Amino acid sequence: MLLAALETSAAQDADFIAVSGRLSLPAGSTGTSFAVRVVGDMIDEADQTVLLTLTTSTPADAQVINSPAILTIQDNDEAGLNLSPDAAPLIEGETATYQVSLNSEPIAPVIITLSADSQIMVVPSTLVFTPSTWAVSQTVLITALDDNVVELPVVSTVAHTLTSDDPVYKAWPSDTFQVSIRDNDVAVLSIDDVILPEATAAATGSSPGRSRSRIRCRGRSIIRRMMIARWRAAITSLSSAHGPLHRCNNADDYCDRDRGYVLGERGDVGATS
Repeated sequence: MLLAALETSAAQDADFIAVSGRLSLPAGSTGTSFAVRVVGDMIDEADQTVLLTLTTSTPADAQVINSPAILTIQDNDEAGLNLSPDAAPLIEGETATYQVSLNSEPIAPVIITLSADSQIMVVPSTLVFTPSTWAVSQTVLITALDDNVVELPVVSTVAHTLTSDDPVYKAWPSDTFQVSIRDNDVAVLSIDDVILPEATAAATGSSPGRSRSRIRCRGRSIIRRMMIARWRAAITSLSSAHGPLHRCNNADDYCDRDRGYVLGERGDVGATS
């Protein structure tokens, strides 16, 4: 019998090594075997097929059935992005890096556009991988932006949007890289005493000679955005220094009307009358 392997969806030499020759069945034997060498690659692609054909046989009256047979080459590659390592939590003002590479070889350049939220900055903003550089990792620098706002820890996200003429990577969804950001700001409160003359006190309805205090928030800190622990610490500190605080008419405020100050959770901090 003469055997030939013919390409169909698989490409000769690129996906398999062509084979042809004579197969002999010893007397009394009902079968024999042969090998077809499959060539591996790193491209994410559909499964491919090769036709295996018996072209003639001896003796002449032998019947050939099931020819051609189909050899299926199953793909074992998977497209995607490698983003590593996971970033440790950052404090505002700190930096970190991570590596980006492709999981499989593209058949066309892949352009990755990076976009970050308002809490971080990334450099560079664009990465390019080619069929020859797809496995070479590229470095991305993350900077946690420093501000003057007291806030809770947040999780920031870097989105990776892919553009390519490679059909697999063209259809690939955006991948994300996340990093936790911790605040480095502290809300600072101060109390300034003001002594009012009797005439001024009378005009405002206050008792003569009573001192009035205003609690002020320095910087851009917003008390409403403080962590609960810091808020309670501020209340405890004021209570220790100036006496107990009680809830005012507004349930979000604490005040001591005898001493004339109000500490509002919304940040509208001021003196009472």
